[in-house]
Amino acid sequence: MRPKSWVRRAAVLTVAGLTLATTGCEALVSMRFGDAREAAGLPEIPESAYLDAVASAITGADCHSAEFPGDVRRIDDARHFYSDEPALAVLHIGGSSLIDTDLDPAQQEIQAAEAIWAQWRDDPAITDPRWDDMALAWTPCVQPDGNGGALPYLYMALVLRDRP
Repeated sequence: MRPKSWVRRAAVLTVAGLTLATTGCEALVSMRFGDAREAAGLPEIPESAYLDAVASAITGADCHSAEFPGDVRRIDDARHFYSDEPALAVLHIGGSSLIDTDLDPAQQEIQAAEAIWAQWRDDPAITDPRWDDMALAWTPCVQPDGNGGALPYLYMALVLRDRP
């Protein structure tokens, strides 16, 4: 049996590696989002650096709080989180997935991103024409497994904004 510190170190190394490669997750989900909108006859939505910064902070807090592992966190009226710029409406959809460390390291982030997209893909907000801009944020982290070890998760958030 390996010492618990080894398990923690392995989990931290896994997340460190994912941090470098997870931008592929963002690109994958962004592509799926764009494909869904295109299939509905809708234009691309530009990304907002402001929405991204706030979504990244919320996603990081969700990940480290370990409150929503594997669940979808939908905030239908998220304007109070994103109040520094004007908006008629802001929708924040969060999701998470356990990262399967048994997969090839190059496939781990892809599998996690696909699992999160599967949580979101049927949400009618994705193909709602009202949205003017968007953000997609991600945070890999390690959460306790309840047995003294740790499990790597990927948390992501999709934010959609309707400007005045």
